[in-house]
Amino acid sequence: MAAWNAKTINERAEAAFQARKAMQPYIERALQYAMPWRHPRAKSGAIFEGLFDSSGLTGAHKFPGRVQMDVTPPSQRWYQLEAGPLVGEEHRERVNRQLDLATTVSHRILDASGFHKASKESYADLGIGTGALLALEGDDNEIMRWHAVPPWQLGIEEGPSGRIDNVYWKRTYPAWQLPRLWKEARWPEAIARKVREESRDPVMMLQASYYDVEIAAWRYAVVCCESGGSGEIVAEFINRTNPWNVFRWWTTPDSPWGVGPLMLTLPDIMTANKAVEMILKAAAYALAPPLMVAHDGVVNPDTLRVAPHSLIRVARTGGPMGSSIMPLEMNGRVDLAQLALTDVRQSIAQHTLSRQLPPESASVRSPTEIVERMRDFAFDTGSAFGSLNYEFVPNVVARVLDIADRKKIPGMDFEELKIDQLVLQVKITGPLARSQSLADVESVAHYLEILNAFLGREGMMAVANVEELHRLQSLLGAPNWINRPAADREKMLQALGEAAASGAPMPEGDPAGQPSLQLVA
Repeated sequence: MAAWNAKTINERAEAAFQARKAMQPYIERALQYAMPWRHPRAKSGAIFEGLFDSSGLTGAHKFPGRVQMDVTPPSQRWYQLEAGPLVGEEHRERVNRQLDLATTVSHRILDASGFHKASKESYADLGIGTGALLALEGDDNEIMRWHAVPPWQLGIEEGPSGRIDNVYWKRTYPAWQLPRLWKEARWPEAIARKVREESRDPVMMLQASYYDVEIAAWRYAVVCCESGGSGEIVAEFINRTNPWNVFRWWTTPDSPWGVGPLMLTLPDIMTANKAVEMILKAAAYALAPPLMVAHDGVVNPDTLRVAPHSLIRVARTGGPMGSSIMPLEMNGRVDLAQLALTDVRQSIAQHTLSRQLPPESASVRSPTEIVERMRDFAFDTGSAFGSLNYEFVPNVVARVLDIADRKKIPGMDFEELKIDQLVLQVKITGPLARSQSLADVESVAHYLEILNAFLGREGMMAVANVEELHRLQSLLGAPNWINRPAADREKMLQALGEAAASGAPMPEGDPAGQPSLQLVA
């Protein structure tokens, strides 16, 4: 297909905005109880009115931190570029060593580009259901710029593969910011005059990113909507990778929008809020109950003043007809409300991944209980994190490699590092993925222990392929340079075998008695 004109972009964007309206009420209700300061109609100074319980606020605060530490932990290696399944075994180790440089450089780019701050902000939106990150090429001072964009400001369209291919973002910018955002833009005369004057007047802009099948690339068009009609395209860029990374927590086949844990647990959040409100009302009535005043012509409710040490003129204080003023008895079971509140708070904590282990001062918990909690967490988050690993992490890495190639960084050739998961793959090595890998390592170690116990060391080495145990390095998340090259390993194993056969002492790796590390450039 050819490049879209301004009219087509506006029509597609308007259709995407209309589709968003079906999801907008649910998004706003979740924001009202979880992040009220981000509600589109939040009033200044009154955002917490009607909120009595902080369970939703706490879940919204802890959820992005938990996702970040499990998927993209700062200053850690949470992915590894490796040879894919189509690469032969004789070439795999050499290719992996060569890819170590690209892995290290791309991690450093992410750490220095503000990715972790922007990604954590988008994880907060992911709690509602959908997160959105915009990755753009930076200037000479920074390689990349990351922007976390509220998804309820976007219009999105799914492609044939189920991923988000087309994204539309409409918002205003002060006129003085426009030349800094798009240096190559050709502005209409009215807008150009505001730019020259460095005016602070808002200018409505529509940014559209869409996939062009003919060139197999993403077009990024910037439309100025102040020109009347459909506006005017003032700048257009072509990207080999999608500048937008829109990812969902859980999706259904009939909608491109995701559903997150804060939206799924919204009934519990609203129930907890109402329960606390009722408990507070019951406590208020218990401390200051309403007064019943007898209609005896003596006590005037309009002039009655109830205060410490005050004197109240009454007709009687007791007797057959009772006191002139009596408190109204309020019957309520606050303990039942507390019981329901505890249950819903536990459900909220479980859904928002904020359930913690018992404190040290609590009663002793058995190891079985701790293990079961960890299994429940893995079961609850398995499918969601699998979706993140499919449509989030590979796109982030591909975008970094693309921009690094544009910046002419040595060793970062995008054509050679094109990720297809067949020849070149992205292996997830974050804490959550590493826990599964550690389980595989534990199974291997347990199997070797059983062989050694039944067959002895010689029998174990005869049955198990111990020469391939160096592959455990990737499961443990260690860098590729930690293993010796294949030729060196064969020489060392041969020397060890000859030494064992002749009864000579085993050869040492270094004359000084310390293991030598061979760093691979």
